[in-house]
Amino acid sequence: MGWETRGNRTYYYQKRRQGGRVISEYVGNGETAALIAQLEDISHDDRERERQVERIRREDAEAFDAELKQVY
Repeated sequence: MGWETRGNRTYYYQKRRQGGRVISEYVGNGETAALIAQLEDISHDDRERERQVERIRREDAEAFDAELKQVY
């Protein structure tokens, strides 16, 4: 996702893959686009936090399994 300057104006575009190509989709400019960009940043941060929590859970489960194997 990102801001692109064209001429003297700045526009917000979303990027996505379609087949082997990257497609740019115009979202907007101005305050509305800035708010959409902020929401996407928050969503990205939430997904990253979820990945970190899952990684920690997996590491804790592996450590617990290793301790159980030592006991039995």
